[in-house]
Amino acid sequence: MWTFPALEDCRAPFTPTPLSLKGLTHIVSSSPQLTTLAVNNISDCGSPGFIAALGKSMRLTTIRGLHITERVLKKGHLAELQRSLDTHWSKEDMRDEFVFDCPIDHNFGDLTRPLHTFLEWARRVGATVEWRSVACVTVDCSKEPSTVFPAVRGPVADVVNQLAKQAEEVLLMCGGTPLDESWKDVLNFPNVTQLWIGISPIHDGGQRGRQQRLFSRSRAPRVPPGVSGVRGQPP
Repeated sequence: MWTFPALEDCRAPFTPTPLSLKGLTHIVSSSPQLTTLAVNNISDCGSPGFIAALGKSMRLTTIRGLHITERVLKKGHLAELQRSLDTHWSKEDMRDEFVFDCPIDHNFGDLTRPLHTFLEWARRVGATVEWRSVACVTVDCSKEPSTVFPAVRGPVADVVNQLAKQAEEVLLMCGGTPLDESWKDVLNFPNVTQLWIGISPIHDGGQRGRQQRLFSRSRAPRVPPGVSGVRGQPP
């Protein structure tokens, strides 16, 4: 494979496949002068080789495009990333940009505990963490948990609030227990123009993917300001 010993800035405006991620890992690990890595969406940021390569890039100060999903949080990949970067990210001017792609549901507090830990670590070492969302924010109220927990607080709540304010589309999954009332202070959608309504298979006769116009804007309760359409869940 080619090597770029003088490379300082690597940008890839696409979502890497597993194969291309191997190539990207090679570039990172063989570029000692690399300071900026900017990728559209690194969906497999749990790759051990990729995480190790980031940790060995002693001059790396900016990483953009790491994809935070339920899998990444449940598998402990964020903690692995933190341990890898901890060796040299106590320096100034460190910057991360994450792509957040986790549904907001009744288990959100437990799911995002690793994220809370990571954000506290970033604050301690002085690293700047920036966020952008996927195209559509998902709020999942399709299940009926035995306990309804209050909204998250602290740095994770700040992230959710920021992404909610930036969102232009929301998918609301219905059919179960609503989120706790305290979420109203976190989930504000002033810029949403499209609201999708989904119904869980238990409550829609197994036709979850079916599109339907549920109600017009004039009939939809508490539609966020600026919403131009309320539709059934996209296929």
